[in-house]
Amino acid sequence: MILHLQQLRQLAIYDFSQAKVIKYLPLASDDIAFAAGADRLIVALRDKKILQRYSLRTFERELAVAAPTTDTITGIAMGNASAG
Repeated sequence: MILHLQQLRQLAIYDFSQAKVIKYLPLASDDIAFAAGADRLIVALRDKKILQRYSLRTFERELAVAAPTTDTITGIAMGNASAG
């Protein structure tokens, strides 16, 4: 499970099998949207119009790119079993 800790500017990765938070990911913005699949996490920094991709195996950021639109990002979605 991934929790947005807005006041701390972090995402917390909670592992149910260990019954604890196993990783905190720092955020560069308070205005985010995020979605996760089977092995990837996508974070949209809405105010900066940046998309970031993280590995849920290593918790390392793999990619950061400018959003492909100038419109406001209202949300993002990904299937829970998605591989990418």
